[in-house]
Amino acid sequence: MSLIVGVDDYSSESDVIIIPSALDFVSQDEMLTPLGRLDKYAASENVFNRQMVARSLLDTLREVCDDERDCIAVLERISRLADDS
Repeated sequence: MSLIVGVDDYSSESDVIIIPSALDFVSQDEMLTPLGRLDKYAASENVFNRQMVARSLLDTLREVCDDERDCIAVLERISRLADDS
């Protein structure tokens, strides 16, 4: 008989299966900076991803508003997206 326990549980039995929780995994997007996420999706071949970038620009600007260089970088990307058919 195998016993399934959570990550926080401990057993010295050799047939114990440890199931990691969802919090043990961080998505690649969560590790990116706001500008990194913007660049990733703005450069996507997928039209839907590029449309999602346009919808998230306000949130991105809010996240970088304290850094003038980051704000300018966002505005440059907006200009590039404006030229995207």
